Amino acid sequence: MMMMKVLTVGGPRCISTTASVHMTFEGRLKAGTLTPEQTLAKVFGGRVRGDPPRATSRMEGLGERVIAGVSVPGRPREPDNCCMSGCTHCVWEIFSDDVKYWRSRRREAAKRISSTQDTWPRDWDPPLPLLEAKNVPQELQHEKALLDSKRQDVPKPQLFPPRETDLPASVLAAKRRNALARAQEKKQQADTAGPDDNEDDTDPWEDVPVHIRAFAEFERKKRLQRRQQRAARK
Repeated sequence: MMMMKVLTVGGPRCISTTASVHMTFEGRLKAGTLTPEQTLAKVFGGRVRGDPPRATSRMEGLGERVIAGVSVPGRPREPDNCCMSGCTHCVWEIFSDDVKYWRSRRREAAKRISSTQDTWPRDWDPPLPLLEAKNVPQELQHEKALLDSKRQDVPKPQLFPPRETDLPASVLAAKRRNALARAQEKKQQADTAGPDDNEDDTDPWEDVPVHIRAFAEFERKKRLQRRQQRAARK
């Protein structure tokens, strides 16, 4: 190692220099050890050879059961292969679509089973808020009763006396605008169900970390915004 002294405004400063060293970087795949086809298969998987896709968080492999004549898939699993880079088809958006479909099938099955005396399978995520007591498994009857008692409407005291005069025209116009905006937002949320879609007590998002939930919600809103922009250009 050589030391070189350089004069600067603040005084002498020493700079160390070393001779150049030739370095070679090698990746996980060394040249010549794999054929081009094997290299592609390692990097991109078996889809290059035409293999069928292997599901991770998709419905395939989860099974399904026929309940009251409705085919109900298993509860979707959270994906474990998100790269957090805002892909066009994010795995969390796909998971959200899976959850939406799963809930719609459960809702349809709960509606049909209400006209029968059948019992929802205990090990197939019974949607307790959507089921009648006769269709709930015996082991969950107590939980169903507690849930129904919490869902009962409790009269709330009036905080302000009833208004005796009409509201100003500006306030009425604002109320109409807000009602229209809420209706549009509700429709948009129904079209693209996200982590905040709590139509029953079973929430597949409950075990998902908060930062992932926020990321998925952000991606959902961006996708909705892109849809609105495309619709406005037409």
